Amino acid sequence: MSVMNGTLEHESKGKRALALIACIAAPILLGFLSSALSGDMEAMYDSLNLPPLSPPNQLFGIVWPIMYALMGIAFYLVIREHTDAHLKRMAVVFYIIQLVLNIFWSPVFFGGDAFVPASVIIIAMDILTAITIRYFLAVRRAAGYLLVPYLVWLLFATYLSIGVAVLNP
Repeated sequence: MSVMNGTLEHESKGKRALALIACIAAPILLGFLSSALSGDMEAMYDSLNLPPLSPPNQLFGIVWPIMYALMGIAFYLVIREHTDAHLKRMAVVFYIIQLVLNIFWSPVFFGGDAFVPASVIIIAMDILTAITIRYFLAVRRAAGYLLVPYLVWLLFATYLSIGVAVLNP
C-alpha cells in the first residue's frame, strides 16, 4: 500500500461507500427532522395567499430530498478531496452553516408563522450557499456544480418566502 498526499492510496470500497451514504443521509434526515418540527406544513401552505408561480405543495416533498442528496454527494466529494486544508475547512464550515440555517427555516416559516424572519434566514442561506459553491468549486469542480440546482431552487424558494411575507402580513 502506498501513501499519497499523507493518506492511504487504497481505502476499502466499503468504507468509501459508507461515507457516501452517511453524507447523503445526513442532510436528508435533517430535512425530515426540520419538517417534523414545522407542524402541519401542508395545511399551512394551503391556507396562505401565495405569489404567482407557486407550485403545488406536493412538489416540495419531491424536490427537497433530491436537493439534499445532491448536497450530500457534493459534500462527500469535498471531504474526500486531497487539497489545501484551509480551503477545504472553509468549504466545510460554509456548507454546515448554510445547512443549519436550512434546517431552521421550515420551523420558523411554518411552525412560527414568522414569514419575515424566515425570509431573512433564506436570504442568508442564498448568500452562504453561493459562498459554499465558490469554495466547493475551488476544492473540486464537480462538487460546486452539484450545488447549483440547490442554489437555483433556494432562489425560487426565496421569491416564494418573500411573496408569502408580503401577501400575508
